Amino acid sequence: MVTEGDLERNYKEVARIYTEGGPKNKEEAFRLMRSRLAEFGADAVIKVRKTENMNYEGIVVLFD
Repeated sequence: MVTEGDLERNYKEVARIYTEGGPKNKEEAFRLMRSRLAEFGADAVIKVRKTENMNYEGIVVLFD
């Protein structure tokens, strides 16, 4: 799961994730983050936002 919002369930924040190379849109950024989540075994990225340098960042979480 990748979302711009927060979650209404218990979770633990474990890292921050960033895109590189300025994805062309939000959908591409979310796809990149989802593929990284699968590699790490994380449950979600929340509070995703676009940064000043046109990349995206979010908080990687594990569900309790």
